[in-house]
Amino acid sequence: MMGKVIIDVQMLGMNFMQVIFREAAELATEKGLDPEKISKELAEAPTQEDFMEIIEKNFGDELIILF
Repeated sequence: MMGKVIIDVQMLGMNFMQVIFREAAELATEKGLDPEKISKELAEAPTQEDFMEIIEKNFGDELIILF
């Protein structure tokens, strides 16, 4: 069973991107998606809005990031 992941970046400090990428890769694997492809898309996202669109497109409400 897959659960939801909620990440509050204000509680993580500077390491929040590592946590986001780790959780995105784990969720991608659980969903049968390509974690390397998604990580690359996220790393190359030019804006925070694009980044969030990639998260939403791939994970819907299964990965929530509170900025």
